[in-house]
Amino acid sequence: MTIEEAYRAMFLFLEKEWELTGKPDELGSLLGSLSTLEDGLPVDPANWAQWLEAVKAARESTAEATALRILRPG
Repeated sequence: MTIEEAYRAMFLFLEKEWELTGKPDELGSLLGSLSTLEDGLPVDPANWAQWLEAVKAARESTAEATALRILRPG
C-alpha cells in the first residue's frame, strides 16, 4: 500500500466512524481539513506534513519491534 493509499484508507475509516457516531461536528471538521483536492493532497497542507511524520514514526516503531524480536526471539 502506498502512502497515498494509506491516507485514503485512513480518511474512509474516519468518514465511516463519523457516520456511525451521529456525524459529530468535531470529526466533521477534521474530515473537512483532511479531504483531498484534485491533486490528491489534503485541503490543509499541514495535514499532509503531519501524515508523513506519522508514517515515518509508524515505520520506525515497526522496524524497532522487528529488531527486538530478532534480538530476543521467543
